[in-house]
Amino acid sequence: MRILLTIPLALAMLVAPAQWWELAEQRSDALTFHRVIYLSDGRMAYAAEGNMLSVRNADASVDWEIGDSYMTGQGGGDMIAMPDGELIQVGIADYCDVLGPGRIRRFDALGNVLWEHELAPTGQEGWEDFFLLAKGLYGGSGGPLAVASLKAVRILDGWDGQQIGQFTLGDESNIKKLHWASDSTLFVADGTDLKLVGLNGMVLSDTPIGEGVLDLQMEGTQLFALVGDTIRRFGPALELNGTTIVSGAGTNSSFVWTSSGLYVQTAYGLYHLDAGGTATLLFPWPSVPAYTHTGCVIGDGAVHEVGYTNISGRYTGVFRKLSLDGDAAVHHQDVEILVEVDSAWAVPSGSGDIWWDAKADVTAHVVNHGPDTLRSVLVTLHGVWFNMTCLSLQHRLDPTDLAVAPGDTVTLPFGVVHTAKDTPLSEILSTYGQVCITALAPDAVADRDPSDNHVCVPVDFIPLGVDGPEARDPLLLTPNPADRRVTVGGAGTLGASIQLRILDSTGRVALERTVTSPGDPVILDVSSLPPGSYNLEAMGSRARSTARLMVVRP
Repeated sequence: MRILLTIPLALAMLVAPAQWWELAEQRSDALTFHRVIYLSDGRMAYAAEGNMLSVRNADASVDWEIGDSYMTGQGGGDMIAMPDGELIQVGIADYCDVLGPGRIRRFDALGNVLWEHELAPTGQEGWEDFFLLAKGLYGGSGGPLAVASLKAVRILDGWDGQQIGQFTLGDESNIKKLHWASDSTLFVADGTDLKLVGLNGMVLSDTPIGEGVLDLQMEGTQLFALVGDTIRRFGPALELNGTTIVSGAGTNSSFVWTSSGLYVQTAYGLYHLDAGGTATLLFPWPSVPAYTHTGCVIGDGAVHEVGYTNISGRYTGVFRKLSLDGDAAVHHQDVEILVEVDSAWAVPSGSGDIWWDAKADVTAHVVNHGPDTLRSVLVTLHGVWFNMTCLSLQHRLDPTDLAVAPGDTVTLPFGVVHTAKDTPLSEILSTYGQVCITALAPDAVADRDPSDNHVCVPVDFIPLGVDGPEARDPLLLTPNPADRRVTVGGAGTLGASIQLRILDSTGRVALERTVTSPGDPVILDVSSLPPGSYNLEAMGSRARSTARLMVVRP
């Protein structure tokens, strides 16, 4: 069978100052950037889902990066910059959606691990507890570090990471944020309270702050707290100095501190805060379709922003460099994806009679409708693994040496691929009886019109194998050609329950019926079908059979 679907697209050109750039990446099934911090000399550290930590140079080229089982910036974990371009990272183990103990590491400027320690839970902490670092450091590169889980705060020696102190704040503790107040005290957002705490755990003062504390940041002698869409300013003893509403603040909002002032980044845009807490919008984030902003940092006279796009459940990380006025590189990349399925079948998986594997011979086509040559594009085909919720079959084509002229099409054959593994045959024939392909990140930027980047086509997976239904002689159809009704003979030999499907010339199901007494004559009403040629398929527990049906009108 051959199925070819078309959907329109367009391509991209770069028409902006060369110093501003954008990059889109998807190295795993879902890659989303969550954090970015400034290190030194134009270098940035990015934390991404997929447990990746990537340090980039000023031109976005990779300086060094790691990927392992420890996640940072996805509801837990944290990272802070150290002097001389070094980095401290806290992450929590993520083993196929099962969270484990945390780990803290210190990297030198070249990415070498200077020391690392596991942060196992203590007391009433659970394995699912996250760990976060306190903002601010004292005593230079070897000063103390404060690390918190939901229940406990630990004080570590910055030189070697060894624990030098620990305290808890009670059985009901629910620590959300930390910030150094001095070299011997910490601000702690604990549940609905804000507390000033000594390193011995003594609470020196506290005040109600409410739910939803997003961030804490010192500026001069004031502590700024971002709580939902409200900024609250506190003095050194936690006396309230004022409040300000920031439109658009939410889950991904946080403070952005620079030596020249304090800012707030929200899903909408970047705001500047003055000493009185007034928030002034500098600029909204430049628009990208299907985009979610997650963070930014200011350094070397530019704004470095991170986020991700979502195209039919495929998440692609995006990071870009903007001017301090919000100017961004202008792109027009837009690709169209088409899919062609030459054949599709199902075979027993070897895990018993219940489980089957679905396979298909698939080819993707990418069309360039833009004004410039298309150089690269990522194309993915995603299947299912019925018994393993943490695994997803994934087939990727990522050619980076293309030269597709405007208006031309590039053909990218996947070949024979699995679309489902260890799946009930009934699911393969119905729920998973399709092939879906997504095109992402043309020329390594976000697609500017993703409406045609994803396509699914229904596919008839023919069961094969000695343990599955065997092919039998064609069914007897009378009359054939048929006008209003057709009688199906021979279905009784296929099994106790039969699924009948009439498919049109494109492979679409035009009529479907389940027969539980196939020994009786089976009469199908085809009066609603347009005249033409159809395939009638009958699938039973013991065998399958097909026949060609012609529908005519007087």
